[in-house]
Amino acid sequence: METTPLSLTELLNKVEDMHGSDLHLSAGSVPRIRVHGEMLPLNLPVLKPAETKRLAYSVMTDEQKFRFEQ
Repeated sequence: METTPLSLTELLNKVEDMHGSDLHLSAGSVPRIRVHGEMLPLNLPVLKPAETKRLAYSVMTDEQKFRFEQ
């Protein structure tokens, strides 16, 4: 099993490498990539809530983070 990528960019690079269309991130699950309609789990550890939040927040503005927390 690989170590968890440190950034959303690394995960998105995996999507591109696999010719995927979607990246699915959910706390309590491993990251998954949709390839030709099939959901493929990545060989990564299960995402913890804090890690999932960190990945999401990495692309959010301060206003989006504030609204998400409400």
